[in-house]
Amino acid sequence: VVRRVGGVRGLAAGQIGETDCEELGDGLLAQPVNAITSGAYALIGIWLVVRAWRGPRQTRWLQVVYAITLMVIGIGSIAFHGPQPGWAKLVHDAPIATALVFILLYDIQLLAGWKPWVTLATYGVLVLAVFAGFELDSTAGIVVTGLVVAGAIVAEVLVIRRGLRVRPPWMATWRWYAIMAGVLAIAGLANVLGRTDAPLCEADSLLQLHGLWHIMTAIVFGLWAVIAFPATPRATQPDEG
Repeated sequence: VVRRVGGVRGLAAGQIGETDCEELGDGLLAQPVNAITSGAYALIGIWLVVRAWRGPRQTRWLQVVYAITLMVIGIGSIAFHGPQPGWAKLVHDAPIATALVFILLYDIQLLAGWKPWVTLATYGVLVLAVFAGFELDSTAGIVVTGLVVAGAIVAEVLVIRRGLRVRPPWMATWRWYAIMAGVLAIAGLANVLGRTDAPLCEADSLLQLHGLWHIMTAIVFGLWAVIAFPATPRATQPDEG
């Protein structure tokens, strides 16, 4: 990636954000497009808080905690691509892992019959552990994130197969997941093709594929919440896919 300093471009190896293609500047928003699109996580989080307060009480605080997690992802990503303080990398990397941990724990709650307070207490402990782990060794943290992703996928499949996921009344669950998978596939492709060393990288363009990654993954997190936290009290009829 290039960095403009005093009107002159130069290499910025090791600079945070340097693998995300967009040219690094000196202002409050070092990477304006990537910073602004990071706000998508916070917007989805705010929407989920409003949605939670209008929904059933039994899942309200679970949804609010999940929403706050998404807001923290947005704050960390804005800091990472914006003013780039020393703490930005940690708060950029760790919250994504904690959101995935939440999804895994919520599925375990459904499978094991946990009370919501058990899920929230366990989540609080694991959030501290995740942040500590990323602070000590970010590479190991990424490996753990991959394992959590695998665990969450297995848990989601089990929840669906056992009929524990409430079906949205206007869409079959498998179609909902298909939409999520499609959006996530586009996001992943955009992230790969939009890296600094990728052929589609245009450092000074307003169209940044990493920014698209932010928006699309925020949408995926939001779609999962729509499935996980129904807007009406739980129906007695199990999900039939």
